[in-house]
Amino acid sequence: MIRRRLDHVLIGRSHLSALCALELLERGGSVLLLDDGKTALGEYYARHANVLESTFLKRWGEDRDLPPLGDLDRHSSPAPVTFHVMGERVSLGNGPSRNLRELLRKFPELFGGPPRARALHRRLDGSFDGEFRAFMDRLAHGLSPAPGGGRPRRPPAGGAPWILRSVLESLRAAFPAVVRTDRGQALYLALRAFYQNVLDHRCGGPAFLDLVLNMLSPNVEIDTEAVTGGLVRILEERGGVHRAVGVEEWSFHGDRIWGVGLASFEGAARPGRLTVVGGLPRGLPLAWGGRAPVHATVAMEVPLGAKGGAPSPWDGLHVLADPKAMGTALPLLFLSCGGGRASLRVPVPARRGSRPEFHRAAAAARVAALLGPRAPWGPEEPARAPIAFSPDVWLSGPGRGRGRRTSPVFRRPSPGRRARPLRNARYHGPLAEASLGPLTSMTAMRGGDL
Repeated sequence: MIRRRLDHVLIGRSHLSALCALELLERGGSVLLLDDGKTALGEYYARHANVLESTFLKRWGEDRDLPPLGDLDRHSSPAPVTFHVMGERVSLGNGPSRNLRELLRKFPELFGGPPRARALHRRLDGSFDGEFRAFMDRLAHGLSPAPGGGRPRRPPAGGAPWILRSVLESLRAAFPAVVRTDRGQALYLALRAFYQNVLDHRCGGPAFLDLVLNMLSPNVEIDTEAVTGGLVRILEERGGVHRAVGVEEWSFHGDRIWGVGLASFEGAARPGRLTVVGGLPRGLPLAWGGRAPVHATVAMEVPLGAKGGAPSPWDGLHVLADPKAMGTALPLLFLSCGGGRASLRVPVPARRGSRPEFHRAAAAARVAALLGPRAPWGPEEPARAPIAFSPDVWLSGPGRGRGRRTSPVFRRPSPGRRARPLRNARYHGPLAEASLGPLTSMTAMRGGDL
């Protein structure tokens, strides 16, 4: 039973929360990691990674002697993504040269028009894949902290493959004109939603570079259960404490969290500092993150019936976007088919106190508008499907100012009172990252910004 003061109490259920706990433990002091499903991260955020993110994690594992990360290739598998943009089907997440050829063929306007796209296509050769991966490796090395801790090294200024530099120049020059078109807006909306957890097509600076690298990078799906389990075992071997329970009772003293009572008769703890790694706080007396409006996610599971027995063009992960779809508040939909079932994820405004049933009609209308007769199920199935909130969460706009690596945590105020930030609590996750996705939290944890 736990009943004592601890230097760090960390709440989360993912490999990122386990990594954060290990980094805190390395600094010295006592660490308690709690698996609380109320702060779960969404599957798109936690399970999917590009080459830069996976390489960064592998270097982290090698530097800190964490085999689950050093051997990350054993716990990950290729996971291509199909984007449907106003009827155009674009398959990304494959090899870099294949991704680039796909974009050059189907969206030549991104590169300044068909003549420019054809010229880039002709000059693209088999060396690009190796050069791209080598550049990602150097970039991951540059983002890691210098030996002995401290601030991360500066990323390399040069060394990018010439074709990547040409692509960046073309995309940057064409971007203002492309996003004024429905097709361009839909493409950028779908890409940013999947890769950066942002529901807005406007981006610039580091966010634009990150988006381009994601577009060209292979995508992998991480076996988060295996990686998290391995990291938790290492945490316990090194003196940390892990409990697969949530927090049942909270106590506050002024602007600090005074104590947390654990579920299942596990006792209580008084944290010197509380760190949360997760999405939206559901059922907690806390709030955090976000300088922009937030979208939650309505999840539906639809049986495929007779259509689910044979291979289908809808197998795998699909992102659909179409600004001309009528009857929808946000023309975006995530669809994953397999095993005789279809999993639907529909972003909806995150209003406090709302229930998923309130969004059922709008979600079903969006599914019908974006899929229509192409849907691999009967027309009435989405309206009858069980519905719930998913942990997936997105910022729904560009926000104000620069994004922060970590975000304040607030105590939910009583009616008529203002929320005050808690001095001994911090948050990591998609609502603090503005636009760079999980890599922002990874570099913050690794660089000591905890």
